Amino acid sequence: YDQALARIQGEYGYGHYGPWLVTYRGIFHVIGAILFILFSILISKDVFGSEGALYLPFSFVAAGILYQEMYIQKHSHGQLLFHSFVDWFSWIIPLVIYMYAHTHNINLSEWLDALADRLS
Repeated sequence: YDQALARIQGEYGYGHYGPWLVTYRGIFHVIGAILFILFSILISKDVFGSEGALYLPFSFVAAGILYQEMYIQKHSHGQLLFHSFVDWFSWIIPLVIYMYAHTHNINLSEWLDALADRLS
């Protein structure tokens, strides 16, 4: 990662990641968001007795990621605003999808199975 970043920034300038590194980072941000959702579900069921308490940790994560991507990354690593938005959205979209499905009683595993059936 560091070698690829150094090569891309040497070619395009400080703060640039290039399309492949943006994609790579986005994939791992989405994986991190999914893992956060899973661990939050387990913890909220044990600590609070229901998944209804997820709004609070999700709100804190959304605010923390926003601060980290828009302020810390920009000032510490010279990250461009476009990359900050891509990173933030790659974290937030899975959270929003989960919360939408949870509040509308949509079973995501059934929905994904139906989608897989349509695509095959």
